[in-house]
Amino acid sequence: MNIVRESIIKVFSPESPFHFIGLKIYQSIYHAICIFWRWRFPTTLIWARNSYESGDLVPGLSDIDLTVISTEGEPPPYSLEVLGVFKKIFIILGEVNSYNPESLEIIKDIYNYYEIQRDPKLMSYFNLSKKPNEVDSTIYLMRTYESDKHNIENRIKFRKRKWLRVFQLLEIENEELSMSSLYTQLQKRIGERILNNQMLYSPHTWLECNFQKLNDTQVKEIFSSLTETESLIIIGQIRWEVFGILTQLPFLKNRKDMRYHFDNLKTILSYLSSSDAVELKGSVERARQLV
Repeated sequence: MNIVRESIIKVFSPESPFHFIGLKIYQSIYHAICIFWRWRFPTTLIWARNSYESGDLVPGLSDIDLTVISTEGEPPPYSLEVLGVFKKIFIILGEVNSYNPESLEIIKDIYNYYEIQRDPKLMSYFNLSKKPNEVDSTIYLMRTYESDKHNIENRIKFRKRKWLRVFQLLEIENEELSMSSLYTQLQKRIGERILNNQMLYSPHTWLECNFQKLNDTQVKEIFSSLTETESLIIIGQIRWEVFGILTQLPFLKNRKDMRYHFDNLKTILSYLSSSDAVELKGSVERARQLV
């Protein structure tokens, strides 16, 4: 991260007397985007999620992540182009999750309970009522750990508020924020077998470089030999991956490659001896048909 951005983070940090100014800048940009968007695209819904919604926003470090729902199907004409312009003008605009009625029907079956807490308006608007469970908790910890590694290593003091909320959400008590403490938590939850094997720890990213090995006997035997608990971790990872892809459908560049990726995920699921894997294969195929 460049020196200018580091300076902005320090000036507007939660401990700074200028923190409220940074928040006002973010709020003004967000409200301006929403006012224009709702005027220009009245058949859609738009709101903020993640740090803006939870109150963990750190000006300069955080982005404004948005949720957009196209209530009548495909995104309205020119809406994607407008989002592109917004991203060029407002550099603090982060990831946009885009939904339509078809993708939401699949998402209702596969979403992670803890991840959806970061978008409470989506959860309440569509009355999502899945109960908390250990597998979703573990997957959420894994994915949050992976996505925030750099910030924890380089600017840990600005991440403490976020991780305090994560610990509270996952009911992890008296945990100091550090790479080693988080790694220890993962060891307890998923075990060394998964933690030390990239194919099992992150099957979706393993596929990117190793898809040609997927039909090898050794690969099949590894997945087939997993315990029920280990299989559920793999299933949870694939659910998270499919959920993420469905939120980005309008922005996909190479849909042929994505359909192939879905086929590979279904192959992994076919190796698992779990009824949940069979059910998820159906959801993956439905998602594939939307690509």
